[in-house]
Amino acid sequence: MKKMDQALALLKQYYGYDAFRAGQAELILAAAEGRDTFGILPTGGGKSLCYQIPALLTGGVTVVVSPLISLIDDQVAALKKRGIRAAAVTKDMPAARKRAVLREALAAAPGDAFREAPAAASRDALREAPAFLLYVSPERLRTKAFLSFAEKADIRLVAVDEAHCISEWGPDFRPAYLHIPEFLARLPRRPVLCACTATASPRVRGDICARLMLKDPFIYMSTFDRPNLYYEVRRSSDRTGEICRLLRTYGDMCGIIYCLTRSHVNALTRELIRRGFKAARYHAGMSGAERAAQMAAWLDGKRPVMVATNAFGMGIDKPDVRFVIHAGLPATVEHYYQEAGRAGRDGLPSDCILLAKDSDALISRSLILSIRPGPYRKRRIEQLAAMRTFAGGRSCLRHFLLAYFGEETPKGKGCGRCSVCLGLSRPRPALMRGVRDETLRRALLMIRLKKAEERHTLPHKILSDEAIDDLAAFRPITLPDMLLMERVPFFKGIRYGADFLAEIRAAR
Repeated sequence: MKKMDQALALLKQYYGYDAFRAGQAELILAAAEGRDTFGILPTGGGKSLCYQIPALLTGGVTVVVSPLISLIDDQVAALKKRGIRAAAVTKDMPAARKRAVLREALAAAPGDAFREAPAAASRDALREAPAFLLYVSPERLRTKAFLSFAEKADIRLVAVDEAHCISEWGPDFRPAYLHIPEFLARLPRRPVLCACTATASPRVRGDICARLMLKDPFIYMSTFDRPNLYYEVRRSSDRTGEICRLLRTYGDMCGIIYCLTRSHVNALTRELIRRGFKAARYHAGMSGAERAAQMAAWLDGKRPVMVATNAFGMGIDKPDVRFVIHAGLPATVEHYYQEAGRAGRDGLPSDCILLAKDSDALISRSLILSIRPGPYRKRRIEQLAAMRTFAGGRSCLRHFLLAYFGEETPKGKGCGRCSVCLGLSRPRPALMRGVRDETLRRALLMIRLKKAEERHTLPHKILSDEAIDDLAAFRPITLPDMLLMERVPFFKGIRYGADFLAEIRAAR
């Protein structure tokens, strides 16, 4: 049988599908033929198949590096149900169980993984494939016991799931991912490397390829567009009230509400239950047993609304999530896209609603200012600026997301399926409305000129003309008001804001 016929037979026998989704076949064949691969596929787009089927085709051991134990457990359980040999080695397992798993993986026989068989091969015939998928966290790769195992095992393929975790520019940077190349170098022979992610801007994609040291990889990038998702940004000073109004319109539909802090999750869940909504909660401060119970209630539909921090969602493949509400500004556009993308995996229309509040950016910026000055803080500032631009709702929300991830969009056109394009954006807050005062503007320009002369620099290095125009039009009277203005850079507002604010207050 040809490789593609074999891959399709495995797909049908073990997964029950008749055809691959876009990009899967190309990635699978490239890996099966011994080439490194890098797949950027949307959330729910079937990334795991892009290394699981190559694992079955090539035989031996496939090591899958994955960031979360819950994600690992779900994947292993699903593979075992399908009759595929798989196991995990995690920190919570007894030492004897870890040794037993590694012995089992060592016994994975070499040789051709897929023996020649008719297209109508029985399930038992396909099970003869000696492939073994071994799931581990990135930290496991550096342990003495695992390195000892790896030097003896027939490792044919290494899959890096959630590959964006290797990039400091990514939304979930995990330093242990940086040691993957070091692990590969310890092996007797270099295996095929398969990387996959759903969330990667152009900068992150380049970072992944460089840090993993992919060799002439076959790269497939799916579109980042999710046509069935409706994006909306709402300005709201009463988020709890807004959430309750939305939930009444959704009825018993399944959804997720993301909050920025654990305390907000707890408080909002209590309030929603008090008002009669069936809500569950999830955050890292809860015990494992409680998280599992809350998750089960949500998955079973007993509590269709999950209130959670960003600790919730990775690896959760619930297709009928009809809405995702963000009750606060996510730290990055990547986080927003990843979390919003958990809606509508079944392809049916679903809502992604961001409830923005004026204080959100100030809270995020205060956290960033607590970080030691350096490249990391600079990255965080840039990421927050991009998220604020999205939340500003001045241009098509869908096209903003696509452009952020490096995808071209039609110029001069909107998507027609977001709040901006449909004219549903909420009015800007009071401090952001007004008519420009020319007298005040000239006074502000004089202050800018004086500051520029004192610092031997050009006026626009103090504040841009557009920033001066906005100050004259919107007339903020407090520093927080001023720092919320999109054209006033944060650090320049801190450094120079006092004199401008004094002039504005005097003009009122």
